[in-house]
Amino acid sequence: MSEELSEWFSGRRASIVFDLIQEHVGKVEDTVTELDRALGLATQGKKKDVSHAVKRLYEDEEEADRIRRRIVEELAKGELKAKEREDLAHLARRTDIIADWAKDAAWNLETLVTANVKVPSKIWTMLVKIGDTLVQEVRAFRKSIANLVMDVDAALESELRVEELEHKIDENYHATKKMFLELAKDLDAPAFMLLRDLLKDLEQVADFCEDAGDMVRSIAIRLKSP
Repeated sequence: MSEELSEWFSGRRASIVFDLIQEHVGKVEDTVTELDRALGLATQGKKKDVSHAVKRLYEDEEEADRIRRRIVEELAKGELKAKEREDLAHLARRTDIIADWAKDAAWNLETLVTANVKVPSKIWTMLVKIGDTLVQEVRAFRKSIANLVMDVDAALESELRVEELEHKIDENYHATKKMFLELAKDLDAPAFMLLRDLLKDLEQVADFCEDAGDMVRSIAIRLKSP
């Protein structure tokens, strides 16, 4: 199976699909980058700039979804066996879910900013820290995909970095939840709910990035198999 997969990666159809997969993860990275930018702008109270970043994020998410559909269409034309087609289609879908959760986080963030909710500076600091780490995680994931057909060991190393960054985000997620309890008295119920949902969305971005990385690891291990 690994030999067949390797041969398929070198074919013309596979080249088209792999180019699309890399384009797709690049666009997903753009959504997370815009989310991180919006978080930073929110801490500065720049409502219009936040809205502009969120608008760009929505456009990137729509483009990512369009590319994912093209990947599925191209896979349907290939000669790869069902299991391999299914794995690559799942990789595209799991990657796309990263952008879906980034979009949801952006909606909650923009709602908070538009409503002039006063968020404690300690919470903003933690949210921005998580956003910065998300960008690093998605970039490591993108690197793991880029290395799949060039250097499988490098792909596995990058995927391990994805896991490390996800664990770091998980730690910050729990630390921020504790902070919510400490600062709950400074927040009204709607603001608390929006912040809670925003934090959960950020965690989901990290979790699904790791999930997509697991699929890269599975493919990479098969490529390494004799």
